[in-house]
Amino acid sequence: MATKTYKSGKSTASKVSEPMPAYAQSETERELVASKTGRMSVEEYFGKVWTEVLKKYENIQG
Repeated sequence: MATKTYKSGKSTASKVSEPMPAYAQSETERELVASKTGRMSVEEYFGKVWTEVLKKYENIQG
């Protein structure tokens, strides 16, 4: 049986990108990157979310 070969004008190599290298960074370096990009750190986000959770819990109890 004959096999068919196909020619592609595109590169067949896979390309993958990552948003930012987050490996082997200290906590202060991550905070600096977050502040430079205008984004809040995980700790800041968690603090805001936890504050809202506590407010809602107090409203339910009171």
